Amino acid sequence: MNPVATRKKTVQPSGNMVDQSAGSVATSAAGLPKHASHPDLKALQRELERDPKHEPAHIKLIKKTRKQFAAVKKGFFAALVALLVESHNSVFTVVIITIEFLQNLAFCFANVDWGPHGHWFGVAVIMFQVEEAVVKYTAPEAIFVLVAISVVLIIVMLSLAFYVLQSFMNSDFNKGVWPLRMLRTLVSFLASIFFLPIIYTLFGIFSCHDKDHQEVDTCSNNRIYIGLRILAGICLPLFFGFTMLMSMTYFNPNPKATSIDARPTARLELLELSTKVLLAVFFVFAESLPILRECVTFFCSASTAVYMWIYIPYYKKEINLYRFCLICQVIWGSIMAIIVTSVGDGRSDDEKNYIFYAYLAGIIPGVLISYYSFNARQNHATSYEIACKNFKVADAAAFNTWDVEETEPDGVNETRFWNHTQA
Repeated sequence: MNPVATRKKTVQPSGNMVDQSAGSVATSAAGLPKHASHPDLKALQRELERDPKHEPAHIKLIKKTRKQFAAVKKGFFAALVALLVESHNSVFTVVIITIEFLQNLAFCFANVDWGPHGHWFGVAVIMFQVEEAVVKYTAPEAIFVLVAISVVLIIVMLSLAFYVLQSFMNSDFNKGVWPLRMLRTLVSFLASIFFLPIIYTLFGIFSCHDKDHQEVDTCSNNRIYIGLRILAGICLPLFFGFTMLMSMTYFNPNPKATSIDARPTARLELLELSTKVLLAVFFVFAESLPILRECVTFFCSASTAVYMWIYIPYYKKEINLYRFCLICQVIWGSIMAIIVTSVGDGRSDDEKNYIFYAYLAGIIPGVLISYYSFNARQNHATSYEIACKNFKVADAAAFNTWDVEETEPDGVNETRFWNHTQA
C-alpha cells in the first residue's frame, strides 16, 4: 500500500473517500478562520497598536503631550478673550497715551546739555521716567528699591496669569474672578506706562553709575548688586516675553467698538514695546555716546511714525491723528537733541538756549504739519486698502471708501474710519 495515499485519504461513514486537505478548505469556508495555522502577523500587530494598553511608550508620551498642549492652548485663548475688555473711558486712555509720549520725549533730554532753560524743561519731562528721576535726584542706592518693586510686580503678574490659566483649563474659579480682574489691570499698566520704568530699572542694575552718570566701581563686588543682577537677569526675559504675549490683548476685531483706542491688530504695541527695550538698552549702556543715543531715539520714533502712516492702526480718526502728532514731536525733539549735542561742546549757555528756543518754536508748526498731512492720508485711503494691510480680506465689497463713509444719514460727520459692515 502507498503510504502517501493512506495519509491523504480517509473513509467517511458513508464509505466515500475524500481529500482531507480539501475538507480543511471547506471547513474554512464554513466559518473557521482562514490560514489558522499561519496567522497574519502584520494584521495582529495593527490590532495590538490600536489597543491603548499595548501602545509604545513614545506614542503614549506624544499623545499625552498633545492633549496637555490642547488644554493649555484652550485655557490661554480663553484667558485672552477674557482680557479683551475695552476701556470706555476715553479720558483715561488719552492720559495713558500722553504719559507714554512724555516718557519717550524724555530720551531727548536725558543726559543732554540743552543749556539752563532746556535743562529745567528736561527735568520736568524726565520725571515721567521713574528710574532716571529717582536715581538722579535721590541716590544711586535707590535702584535697590526700584528693582525690588519691579521684581514683586513681575512675580505677582506671573502668579495671577498662572492661576487664571489653570482656572480656564479646569473651568473652575474657586477663588472668584478677582484674580482675572487684577491681571487685567496689571497687564494694562505694565504693558503701557509701567513698562519703560520697569525695563529701564532692570537694565540699570547692570550699570554702575552715580547720579551724575559717572561710572563708579563701588558696585562691582557688592553682594547686593550681584544678587539683584541675578534676579534682574531672570526677570528680564520673563517680563519682556510675557508682556509681548499679553500685548495680543491689545486688539479688538469689532470695528464698532466704543473704545477710542480699539484697533484690529496688536502690531503697534509689539513695535512700541520693542523700541522701548532698544531705547532702554542704549541709554543704560551707551552713557558716553549721546549722539548714538539720540540717533537711536530718532530711529525708533521714525519707525513708529512710518508704521502708523502705512497701516493707520486705529479704527477712529481722532486717536490716529493724536498718536501720529505725538510721535512726530518725539522725532522733532530727537533731531534737535542731535543738533544741540553736535554743536554743544564749547558753546555758551546762551547759544544752547537759542537751540532750545528753536525747538520750542518748531512744536506748533510740527503739530500742524503732522496733523494735516496724516489727516489727508486717512481721507485718501480706503477701508479696503487699510484692511488688507492689517488682516486677510475675503470680500472687497465689504469695504467702502472713506468718501462714502464720511457722512451719516443724519448729516453728521462719521468719526469711524472703518466700515460698519466689518462687524
